[in-house]
Amino acid sequence: MGSFVAWLIGFQMKNSFIKIARSKVFWVLIFCGLIVLMAGSVIIVLQRASETEAVVSSTSQSSEAFYRLAKDKYAQEGFFAGLKQFAPDFDLANYRIVYVGEKAVVWVLSSEQPEAYAEQGKAIEEGISKVEYYFKTTIGERFKGEKKIHFLYGATDVAHVLVPVYDRPVVLMPLKYDQYSFRSYVHETVHLFSGCKHFRWLEEGLAVYLNDKLGGGGNFPNDGYDIDRLARLYGEEKPVIEWVGAGYGHQIDVKTYDGKLFYVYSGSFVKYLVENMGTDSFLEALSQDDVLKAIKSETNKDIAQWKKEWVESVLSEN
Repeated sequence: MGSFVAWLIGFQMKNSFIKIARSKVFWVLIFCGLIVLMAGSVIIVLQRASETEAVVSSTSQSSEAFYRLAKDKYAQEGFFAGLKQFAPDFDLANYRIVYVGEKAVVWVLSSEQPEAYAEQGKAIEEGISKVEYYFKTTIGERFKGEKKIHFLYGATDVAHVLVPVYDRPVVLMPLKYDQYSFRSYVHETVHLFSGCKHFRWLEEGLAVYLNDKLGGGGNFPNDGYDIDRLARLYGEEKPVIEWVGAGYGHQIDVKTYDGKLFYVYSGSFVKYLVENMGTDSFLEALSQDDVLKAIKSETNKDIAQWKKEWVESVLSEN
């Protein structure tokens, strides 16, 4: 009897459901329900997007405020005191900070859009870490407690540092429109660590060589191409070839043909020296006041012998 009653109830419910399903009202209700669910989902998505945008905006505003405070701090401390003597057009009031990292502070003229320069910050950080590792020292050890290198974009038309006359961790950089110099942060960081106290061919050659070795990217003078192949292509062009390995500092204009050639030769020659002397022996010689004497002491060969070997090994056609 119980089973019959259960069957009867189920039969009636089935018939009722079929009648309801055939009703237009049923389908209208279903459609309306779906619309309500979809609308709710859209509202939730829009709310989350709005919240995310608010967080990003707040973070951006916080960063801007932090950068302004950082600028005020450096101004009050007189961090750039004396810089105007060597960079007459420099005025801190015309600059803004667009990036502050563990090892770098990136400044740019306030008239420039900051995005490209801010994005450069992380690459600069990585480059500095690689240079520190190579020289087996840190910014703080090199500059008596200073922990960051300041890159001033727009302070010059050709990237350079002012050490040793202005021995602060400051790099003068051109604006982004000069793509060669815009990417030269590894090259210039090497100059800060080597101290620019040696001959021009040695300083520039080391910076060219390490820019390639440490992944600084396409840069002057070889734009990423193999420096030895490029030097071999030029051959032994005088008088520039005579400046390389010479015991004096020759005034070079990097914007001229001779200037580019000098950088190519210097990069190739220093690469040959480092790879044949060994990094530790080379750095030991570099740390001495009389580097040419130190190279001879380390290797039992003077610089003229090293240059002769380089010309025969690298510049001569195989």
